[in-house]
Amino acid sequence: MLAVTNAALGDESDVNSSRSNLLTNLVSSLQTSSNCITYFRKAESTRIEDVEADIPIYLIDSQIISLGFTNLPECSTFLLMADQETIGLFLEKFAASLPKAGSYVIVRDDLDEESILNQQFFEKVERAVEYRNNGNIEFKAFCRRGKIIKLYNFWNGRQHLLDKSVIPPTRSTFEKELLRAVTFENKPNSYQLENGEYQGFESIIMSTVAENLKLNMTIEPPPNGEQWGEFKNGTFNGLIGQLQSGRSDIGWANLFVKVDRMKYIGYSESYSVDDVCFMYKKPPPPPQWMSIMTPLDLTTWLSVFFATILAALVASFSDRLVLRKKETNYLSLGFLEVFGTIVEKSQHNFLITKSVGQRIFKGMWLLSILVIASGYKSMLISVMTIPLSPRIINTIRELGNFERPVASFGDTFFQLANQSLDPSLQSIASRYITHYNFGEAFKNVSESKIVLGEGELLLEYFKRKDFTDEFGVSDMHIMRECPFGFNVAFGLQKDSPYKARISDKIFQLKESGLIKYWTDKEMESSGRLRNDDDRQEALPLTISNIQVSLYLYALGILVSTSALLFEITARRFAK
Repeated sequence: MLAVTNAALGDESDVNSSRSNLLTNLVSSLQTSSNCITYFRKAESTRIEDVEADIPIYLIDSQIISLGFTNLPECSTFLLMADQETIGLFLEKFAASLPKAGSYVIVRDDLDEESILNQQFFEKVERAVEYRNNGNIEFKAFCRRGKIIKLYNFWNGRQHLLDKSVIPPTRSTFEKELLRAVTFENKPNSYQLENGEYQGFESIIMSTVAENLKLNMTIEPPPNGEQWGEFKNGTFNGLIGQLQSGRSDIGWANLFVKVDRMKYIGYSESYSVDDVCFMYKKPPPPPQWMSIMTPLDLTTWLSVFFATILAALVASFSDRLVLRKKETNYLSLGFLEVFGTIVEKSQHNFLITKSVGQRIFKGMWLLSILVIASGYKSMLISVMTIPLSPRIINTIRELGNFERPVASFGDTFFQLANQSLDPSLQSIASRYITHYNFGEAFKNVSESKIVLGEGELLLEYFKRKDFTDEFGVSDMHIMRECPFGFNVAFGLQKDSPYKARISDKIFQLKESGLIKYWTDKEMESSGRLRNDDDRQEALPLTISNIQVSLYLYALGILVSTSALLFEITARRFAK
């Protein structure tokens, strides 16, 4: 037998056997699904110290209302026995501490026929039952379903007449109850057609959930063109404000789950994770003639250059040992031999070199130059016919060194970046711009004025829709490294009675793959990006593709003509 803990002192009073039996039955039934029971009673009401229980029962006397006591035991079940006025005062005093997800059993000891379940506190409580009588041993049990109070069970003094659980279970459906939704134009999540119907994958998700739960859903935008809302003077406006004030029951618009908002609204089960990424307009590609430098980087080019010079010096030294002619310019001869090797011309000096060792020594050096030249020519042929790509930024470090400012809706990203210890993020925060107009923001990013930081899904959608041609090629680029990720969910009123059932349905839709299907379908409808795996028909080469060959041809003619003219002119002056 467990002793009852007294949270406040009060006088004991006698009760009739029916009420005593009812309390004993309630405690016995409630303890199977509770961690503990908080028993609030009027000073002279029935005591339950002698009730056998396997869990703690904490006694709260009505005198506590006039005291400064504010803490309640963390129990999931509450047994309230008093008149309507006293219970109303208790609910008012401890409203902030009482869990809306808890179970509430009310046993009235007055004859007032007005139900206490009509009070505002029970609008968001799913599991509550109220016992009332008319001065006799019989009690009628009532429960609340939406805004309707319904008869639930009878107590005849010894037992319940209907074989039901003590507390009504959470509703599986809501019987055409009105669900007031709030959203606004936020493609691809939500948007309104000309006929007034809302589309977008989030609107489809909630329409499916509402139909399954038999909820009659109406959708309205936030007032005055407000979007998510701003926090001013302790309250939000916009979508968040509609939920905080109770004017709407649920809302969506790619709503990030943020800790600072949890003080004012609730969230459903998260259905996705959206990363904060960055999109900018790619710079124009470099001219095609620069592909002559593309196969090798600067370090490799320098290595090849010095290897060529060294090979020419080796060739000239070898020729000096073999020919031994004073009037011969061996240095120029060595460079000509290297050049001849590069253009794959035979070297006749090998024939007059009698030493096998010298042939091997000189031949290996020239062979190395031939290998390098052949490899470069092969790579050049493959590169020169492919359009060059501009330098792409993909990391936060690269973005930190980028000159363009970063713009985003609101200051969420700025706060996160400014608090980071990463110097690149701090650099981005130092040139951060807040925008509140998506049309203007996308115009600025298309003009290369800003880098736009938003949810990856939103950026991907508008990249497909507005910045991709008929071949699936886009001049916008979304960085691969995205610094922050947020869970995305539907917003609800704080302690909403719909939360559990809506979250269950969202979880089922997510597990079935329907949410991903609807999201992908909405994205595909906006436009299709070309993948690397997409096969294309072979196209004939244009002049642009062979710019390198034409430039080399022109350069060769210019150099050879200039050399010839120089030699002719020099001979004339010599005569």
